[in-house]
Amino acid sequence: MIIVIESTWNVSDRLQRSIFGVSMGVTLEGVTIQRHLDHEIRNFIESYAREKKFEAENARIDSIWKGIPGINGIEVDIEKTLNKALSAKRNEDVQFQYRQWEPEVQLKDLGAVPIYRGNSQKQAMALMINVSWGTEWIENILEILEENNVKVTFFVAGDWVEKNHEMLLRIYFAGHEIGSHAYTHRNMSTLDKRELAWEMQKTDQIIQKTLPHITTRLFAPPSGDFNQQVVDVAHSLDKYTVLWTLDTIDWQRPAPSTIVNRIVPKAENGALVLMHPTEPTVEALKTMIPKLSEKGYKLLTVSELLSSQRNDIAIQSDTIGFP
Repeated sequence: MIIVIESTWNVSDRLQRSIFGVSMGVTLEGVTIQRHLDHEIRNFIESYAREKKFEAENARIDSIWKGIPGINGIEVDIEKTLNKALSAKRNEDVQFQYRQWEPEVQLKDLGAVPIYRGNSQKQAMALMINVSWGTEWIENILEILEENNVKVTFFVAGDWVEKNHEMLLRIYFAGHEIGSHAYTHRNMSTLDKRELAWEMQKTDQIIQKTLPHITTRLFAPPSGDFNQQVVDVAHSLDKYTVLWTLDTIDWQRPAPSTIVNRIVPKAENGALVLMHPTEPTVEALKTMIPKLSEKGYKLLTVSELLSSQRNDIAIQSDTIGFP
């Protein structure tokens, strides 16, 4: 595909294009643009851009899924793309450049609401691994994640961290996100406000003894047990209460194939997947990650999934992080 048929160029055209046109062999995402002029390329980019603009979607409270993150608007940055094309070197394949803008209502604006999933416009999922036991399997999990270039979120219990400082460091320096899983594994709905605050703040203090610069903003209540008071206290401490969309139920230690079949056939945009460090989980990940990738899902950390940043287009723009 080309923008203008080269055989229609006369001698004068060819001379002008050899001086002012795009370098030989240059393509714009596979479309030949060599020797084309500024206005021709601009027209092509503008035509493409009209089909690639998506408006921002505000965060909202869903009757079932509660807090749903918003998602950025996105459009082709015509001037940046044009400049890239005009300055391209011989045989270079130029990529469209994009710009994003945030929705007016962000997740942080929804107040104290639990979160069960990301935005359904994101073809991505997040693995959340709750850790208060199973230390002996974490190294194996880290190896599999590294082999597949996947980053996840580990929600760690404070009393576990006290005994496993080195493993926490290993998790963090492997590039994974750290969330809070309370200090003990008590049912949070049975605690009063003071006890809840202690559970969360004590865990933060212990994590920061090992990782002084880390502030956990994600809280996964043990056993998924919570009530509105739990969410309110977490919110007062600048934390999001995170639950899950899909549950592996791996704490029962089923066959690895059972774990895979609980997730892969039900995979969907924005899903949060609950896991624990067990032997069958290790084996299941070896199959689950490639299968999810084959279905087109990118695996992100929880914060990345809940951010409004789009991940479905190769974006060359300023990134917008988790609110």
